[in-house]
Amino acid sequence: NADVVYGSRFLPQVKAANLPGMRWSNWMGNRTLTAAANVLFGARITDEATAYKAFRGDILKSMPLHCRRFEFCPEVTAKVRRLGYVIHEVPIHYSARGIRQGKKIRFVDGLEALWTLLKYRLMPRRSFGSSSSAPISAPGRLPSAAGVDAPPPGSGAPEGNRAAR
Repeated sequence: NADVVYGSRFLPQVKAANLPGMRWSNWMGNRTLTAAANVLFGARITDEATAYKAFRGDILKSMPLHCRRFEFCPEVTAKVRRLGYVIHEVPIHYSARGIRQGKKIRFVDGLEALWTLLKYRLMPRRSFGSSSSAPISAPGRLPSAAGVDAPPPGSGAPEGNRAAR
């Protein structure tokens, strides 16, 4: 029944198994980006930088994406939250990789991800896609004060979220 689902390496039931081998700098960068997403957008998530993200097709297709690299994660997180969707999380298992195993993300990518979150917090919501992508009211809806914007006045778009908790 969820519109947006993220896999999380840090939910309590899998956190202990997923931390061994993860570099402290990668863990700290993820904690920083997750905290920023939670503060800026009321996301209530534990793993913003997860590679496991699932969306209903019409939601993703309705959002113009401008990312070129690792900023995909913060861009879609910001946009789905600003559009009013609840992000649901499921536990995933993870094996940390090093550079030799193919890990490509660097400190500068973390800075770009943080900038992306800030940029989309300040950017007008109307630039995120058509008004038809606005969620429909249902149980589980989050208030505007939690980082979700209300639809523009006169847009005819209802406030709320299709996803029920």
